[in-house]
Amino acid sequence: MKTIYLRNENHAWQAYEYNELSDLAVELKERNISIGDRASIGDCASIGCSVSIGCGAIIGDRAIIGGRVSIGYGVSIGDRTSIGYGAIIGDDVTIGDHVSIGNRVIIGYDAIIGDRVSIGNRVIIGYDAIIGDRVKLLTGIYFNGSKYPVTYVGDNKVSIGCECYYLDDWKSDGLDIAKNEGFTESEIQEYIDYIDLIELFIKKQTP
Repeated sequence: MKTIYLRNENHAWQAYEYNELSDLAVELKERNISIGDRASIGDCASIGCSVSIGCGAIIGDRAIIGGRVSIGYGVSIGDRTSIGYGAIIGDDVTIGDHVSIGNRVIIGYDAIIGDRVSIGNRVIIGYDAIIGDRVKLLTGIYFNGSKYPVTYVGDNKVSIGCECYYLDDWKSDGLDIAKNEGFTESEIQEYIDYIDLIELFIKKQTP
């Protein structure tokens, strides 16, 4: 017998006991919760309304999944991890134990998030990114580039490897910096794409 917590009509968490997820078919449908085949929900996990959990996903014990969260197939979410409202977790992402993920975070497919990581609201983490244990990403964007990681650190500043410049400086001088660092043509294009995505993100955040 397991326990799951779902929102009731007063938006408070209410406990339900079950043996198989199919026992909760009515409760899940009422809350617009979709759980794919072979997905596993840990004991005492909390699932908000309008949540989508992909096939084969694993949700750890006492994890908290906020409303309108989308979790891809094959995702693994550790024990006591919390995911905020409207977050999007790509396919085959691995998230450790005791992780805190803010509202409307986007995590690309195949990313790996270590234990006790803290991720702020609206942070974007690119596909294949690797975030080590106990890291705090309170704002911005993170890509695990083929040569160096790329991070938007706020105030129009972008860090690539050990170099941190304003976005406009990267756009004007980045090509020379990349050539001096021995980037190939394909790597240069990869990092131009990262800069363009960050610029688009900044424009969307500007009123």
